[in-house]
Amino acid sequence: QDEVNEDVEMILKYLAEYAAGQNDESVVESTVGDGYMYIRFSDDVFFRGDSYTLLPAGQEALLGLCPTLDEARLIIDEIMVTGHTATAQVEYNASKDRRLAGDRAAEVAAFIQENSTINPARITDQGKGQWLPVAGNVEEDDRRKNRRVEIVISFAEESLDSPFAGSIEEYYTTTKQENPNMNTAEPAAE
Repeated sequence: QDEVNEDVEMILKYLAEYAAGQNDESVVESTVGDGYMYIRFSDDVFFRGDSYTLLPAGQEALLGLCPTLDEARLIIDEIMVTGHTATAQVEYNASKDRRLAGDRAAEVAAFIQENSTINPARITDQGKGQWLPVAGNVEEDDRRKNRRVEIVISFAEESLDSPFAGSIEEYYTTTKQENPNMNTAEPAAE
């Protein structure tokens, strides 16, 4: 439990430093519960309205978060990324709403996967669309709060023993498969 607490504190420290660097405490919100951590970045950090293209500010935030996740990987059980949208102000399209929410979550999950050593099997994503608002949907400031990505990190009850625990290296070692990202063959002669 002490190791979990230390790693949670390390992640919280990064989030506080990130918010201080943005001169806006509301840019990131975090909560720690029994065995999990909840993180929500404000909408304008990650995406513009009606878009799932990750903004440079979101990339910067995640590039700072990924090393702390790597440090804590021995106690991370799962990272769940959830995408949300605001209520459509014109005609509602369920397919577009769900896809946008899902694409936002997938974009953040893929970025974490590409920039950390966390086992991709431990990173999941889902889109909730407009169905779990945290504010009203009339005023633009409230709508912005609803367009968000949430990250929930669940922690293992005890530290995983392998130095590769929770990593892609462990998966390929355990399953005795060749890692397609690690080309160990000799380069072909030209």
